[in-house]
Amino acid sequence: GVAFRDDNGLAATAGFLPAVTDRKSTGYTVGGGLEYMFAPAWSAKVEYQYYNFDTTNIATNGGAGALSYKDDLHTVKVGVNYRFNWGGPVVAKY
Repeated sequence: GVAFRDDNGLAATAGFLPAVTDRKSTGYTVGGGLEYMFAPAWSAKVEYQYYNFDTTNIATNGGAGALSYKDDLHTVKVGVNYRFNWGGPVVAKY
């Protein structure tokens, strides 16, 4: 899928020199997960998500140098869900 991030107001400091970063705000994501219902209204889940936002470039204002690094994120989420039985299925009565 497509991944977006908000990098407004992003600043960095390289030593004592202020630096400006150049970050792309879009990338891609791939992931998967499992969910297991262990009781009538309860389930447990685990999810993995990989985000790739290409490369982040940092250039200092004084021109003293530049730095770049690969900007990947890996997330793992674990959770327990409770399902409320609001509404339920609609059954036709004749």
